[in-house]
Amino acid sequence: MPRIQAKIYAQAMLKLALEKGGLAEASDISYSYDSLLESYNDIEHAEVVTALPLNEKDKEKLSLQLKEMRGCQVIIDAHTDPTIIGGIKIKIGNMLIDASIRHKLESLRRSLLKDIQ
Repeated sequence: MPRIQAKIYAQAMLKLALEKGGLAEASDISYSYDSLLESYNDIEHAEVVTALPLNEKDKEKLSLQLKEMRGCQVIIDAHTDPTIIGGIKIKIGNMLIDASIRHKLESLRRSLLKDIQ
């Protein structure tokens, strides 16, 4: 669907929502439209969690690596969480990559406890 045609449909849908008192849902409609448009344009979002903030160069490098892995453009939504201690957690689509130090320590703990029992 050409972008101009999609924009016309989106405007008509928002106008209808306003006329029917659906302004409260406008945010949900906008989010859904953006998601559909990104899907159409073969774009995915990756939620990335690190202990320390990523700089732009690291975000670009990670985006390129994920693009190679997923076969589409990937936008990095980066967050920090000091409780992961170090490493990285990536959630993209239904895939979770947990390469955090916290996860590795928990796995080691479970393994040691299993060996004891």
